Amino acid sequence: MKLSTKVKLTIRGYRLYSELFPWALTLTVIQSVMTAIQPFLNIFLSARIIDALVMGEPLQRVMMLVIAIVSANCFVKLTEHACTHAIAVKYVHWRNFSFPQLAKCQETDYEKLENAETHQKIAHLQRVINSTGMGLPRLCWAFQSVIQAVCSLLLSIFLMSGAFISVEGTGVWRVLGSPWLSVCIIGIVLAKCVLDIWWVNHYDAKGYQELGGYTEQNRVGDHYYQNFMTYHAGKDMKLYQMQKILKQEMAQIQMGFRRTTKACAHWSLRKELLCKTTDVLLSAVFYSYVAVKALFGAFGVGSIVQYAGALTQFGAAASLCFTGFASLSANARALSDLFEFLDTPNEMYRGSLSTEKRADRNYTIEFQDVSFRYPGTDTWVLRHVSLQFRIGSRLAIVGENGSGKSTLIKLLCRLYDPTEGRILLNGIDIRKYDYAQYQALFSVVFQDYRLFSLPLGENVAASRHYDAVRVTVALQDAGFGERLAQMPQGLSTYLYRDFDESGVELSGGEAQKIAIARALYKDAPFLILDEPTAALDPVAEAEIYSQLNAIVDDRTAVYISHRLSSCRFCDQIAVFDHGKLVEFGTHEELVSDQTSKYFALWNAQAQYYEKEGQ
Repeated sequence: MKLSTKVKLTIRGYRLYSELFPWALTLTVIQSVMTAIQPFLNIFLSARIIDALVMGEPLQRVMMLVIAIVSANCFVKLTEHACTHAIAVKYVHWRNFSFPQLAKCQETDYEKLENAETHQKIAHLQRVINSTGMGLPRLCWAFQSVIQAVCSLLLSIFLMSGAFISVEGTGVWRVLGSPWLSVCIIGIVLAKCVLDIWWVNHYDAKGYQELGGYTEQNRVGDHYYQNFMTYHAGKDMKLYQMQKILKQEMAQIQMGFRRTTKACAHWSLRKELLCKTTDVLLSAVFYSYVAVKALFGAFGVGSIVQYAGALTQFGAAASLCFTGFASLSANARALSDLFEFLDTPNEMYRGSLSTEKRADRNYTIEFQDVSFRYPGTDTWVLRHVSLQFRIGSRLAIVGENGSGKSTLIKLLCRLYDPTEGRILLNGIDIRKYDYAQYQALFSVVFQDYRLFSLPLGENVAASRHYDAVRVTVALQDAGFGERLAQMPQGLSTYLYRDFDESGVELSGGEAQKIAIARALYKDAPFLILDEPTAALDPVAEAEIYSQLNAIVDDRTAVYISHRLSSCRFCDQIAVFDHGKLVEFGTHEELVSDQTSKYFALWNAQAQYYEKEGQ
């Protein structure tokens, strides 16, 4: 990677860092400067105290120097601590480094989110942060290191400049005053810094390469932990004795972890050993230089302390400075991966037309010769579907598994765009509408809906702030009223025990009712329920449909179900078979045709719906 590219990536990284943590860089500068100043304050003032004692100056002068060093240290340490506390508590939180990825996932096309390659990229970026600290986290401490190092370099040069004064002498001692000796010392420092740069780049590249295998192992390990190592899976684990197979799987993952961790630790150890060894050797050179010149009488005792300390700080600062820049250079690889993911373009056109929020909910949607196949496949899931949603009507979409019912809803909600054909809203292609405004028209309960380990009220409202009365009404309309009365803390009761030991565990039917309540609370013009009663018994199912039929009011309702009980409450029924709309009409019209697909489906389930006496 070219240096110019690395610089651009790093600058962009700091811009993103500043957006995530406003004022953090400013506070880091102050903190770094205070950290750099402290040792030089001690070096300089300690040297003055020693000179004062050696020269027999008055006690008052010595005490003033002592007070000065104590006061300066207190001020520096308090300022440094205040900045560190503000950065750690108010601004920089480790988890926040993942916010850009999370935000990108929120705005990424749903099609890409379902792609396994996207999952691997997200897992890799997260593992880079957690395992190596590369990416945005490294910008944080590398910035601190560089600022501190530059400040230390300037101060050390200022304090140690007197050590390189010319010294008159004869023979071998004349070398001590030679400017060439100073050049040699500086050359040693620069050579050490060049080695540091090479080591950091070389070993960070090796570690990053090893991390590739670590990412996939961790992704698999996280899956097992999240799905099998929690109390949610406890019943199945025990009843099916899955401990043995899980233990074997985890053992294989652990072996992969150990191999990768061992390789990364090996490279890291070699880097640390080489850097520390050269640091010690460089310090030895500095101390020898100062000691020999002091022995020759070039300067006094206090100056020995000052120069020796300043020279040591110079070597450490030079090493830290170049190491910091090298670390930023190596970090460009991680930033490149991050920005490659963040820059992934959305292929779905977002549109700009307003949906014009209507009080009368007068929205008409029409499918015009729509066909669809999922990206990367040649199989048509839907083929030549033409269908119109009547305003304020109840439409049932029925069919066997794999007939394309759920895919139709994904197209309707614009999670995907049709491969062929068009979908119109009030006569205009839905792709021309503002994406967020269009999706706001739909309240959907998907088959794979999710409830979260949050209070009941927040789950229903999808917000921390909500109208408690509306939430309660939505829960009652969804048939959850009786269970709500039993909740120990009402709407504030946590669902599940992930974060609250007093959380409430839900049955499948109860969770489904809450999901329906969430759809009702949104109060969108279109209410879509994909298998809304799959977890309910027939009695509860009939009860829910009866309630929904009463409360849907002027909304357009779409019910997708394997069970045909929903059809009794619907104005129209669309029958799908192998991705095609094969029949459309009312229940009476379709059931009267004994050759129809609907009649076959209804006849197979009729025994569950016929009431006594019918």
